[in-house]
Amino acid sequence: MTPQQIRRVCEANFDVITERSTADELVIICPEPGCGDHSGNRSVNLKTGMTNCWRCGAIKGHRGPLQHWLKHLGIDTGDLTVDIDTTQDVSTLSLSDGKLAPNFVVEVPLPRGFTLLSDDRKSVYWRLIKGMAEKKHLAITDFERVGVGFTRDSPAWEPFAIFPVVEWGRTVYYQGRLYGTAPEGMKGTKKFPSKKLLPVGARNWVYNIDKAREFKPGTLVIVESILNVLSFEKEAARQGISSTEAVAVAVFKHAISREQLDKLLGLKSVHEIVLLFDSDAMASAWESAVDLCALRTVTVCTMPDGVDANDDAVAAVAAYRTRKTINPGNVLEAKLRYSLDV
Repeated sequence: MTPQQIRRVCEANFDVITERSTADELVIICPEPGCGDHSGNRSVNLKTGMTNCWRCGAIKGHRGPLQHWLKHLGIDTGDLTVDIDTTQDVSTLSLSDGKLAPNFVVEVPLPRGFTLLSDDRKSVYWRLIKGMAEKKHLAITDFERVGVGFTRDSPAWEPFAIFPVVEWGRTVYYQGRLYGTAPEGMKGTKKFPSKKLLPVGARNWVYNIDKAREFKPGTLVIVESILNVLSFEKEAARQGISSTEAVAVAVFKHAISREQLDKLLGLKSVHEIVLLFDSDAMASAWESAVDLCALRTVTVCTMPDGVDANDDAVAAVAAYRTRKTINPGNVLEAKLRYSLDV
């Protein structure tokens, strides 16, 4: 495998410790049963394709060529070991020109039996998801507009409203939000496809980025979740903030991955990036701001303690309107405000 293929396989299947990895070597949390690694003791050499764990590598089969080790784990790398062309200039592509997409963006199938809410408004699923939307201070029409659906045929996904994640006009991922009783043993209200089903996971995608590509806003508002996007944009529109001024996108958690960052910085119209995370994620927001402020004007919006940006969209838009920016290159100012705010 090439270094690019090795990196792609590891990022899709394992927890990579980015801060300890280098251009030539990845550090990952060893997944071997019984290893007990929690901090990252396995290395993968991108040049030689060899892997070793300092905790369990002495055991037969636990070290050696990466491809042999993956086979030992039963991991099918599939298309991830096929080289893809990432040299295509995506800045010249336009959604309005037949929804052109880079040739490495692959359409993925939604869960079996996926049905759009707008296609079955008389079903019990539509009524249940309508109740969930209203609890989140949204309307069922907000969900219909972004292509939310449900399934009767896939038991694991039946309790969830299914939100497609679309880039370049193609469904590349999806997320479930619980609308009914949680399945036994489940914690939380979200469901993501397994890595075995969709090896290229959430860290590779940005929800609502197509809208930013279409409207070319000057400001990009980064939030944690899909519901945060819908809430912010609905309230922003009510207050007269246009999509050419600001578009909200979600990164699925309170941290921006390297893959997501590359896409966000590729939006040529964007001169300011606003980080609008929940109040419990301010440290992550400031860490991202320190990295970003060398390249863009950055804002970290402070939500009131205990207030979720989805639960109080008015407060979220107020935080956006009263933001204080950090100009490009002012890394020291970002670090100082980080230390004072966290």
